[in-house]
Amino acid sequence: MSEFEQLVDAHYEALYRFAMSLSKNADTAADLVQQTFCIWAQKGHQLKERDKAKTWLFTTLHREFLALARKAKRYSDEELTEAVAGKICSEEDDTERTMDGQRALELL
Repeated sequence: MSEFEQLVDAHYEALYRFAMSLSKNADTAADLVQQTFCIWAQKGHQLKERDKAKTWLFTTLHREFLALARKAKRYSDEELTEAVAGKICSEEDDTERTMDGQRALELL
């Protein structure tokens, strides 16, 4: 068994429980754990003290969760802004239609 497989076997369940406690969603938790191990596969070799791998994994997972939360907040703010802008535009259109209707009645 490779070092990476041993690392996954040793820490997957604890990382998943931690991710569930943060995200409250099974799919998101699984994605966070997978992303954490992907980052380890890319950067884990940089860790000089292998006995700190568990700390590194939990810290990385937490950072990934925060990045995901920021991204979700940013999109929800943008969606809200678009929804409000759309509502304002539709209210202006309604006002213009009402005024056009009143003008048409006056001309009759």
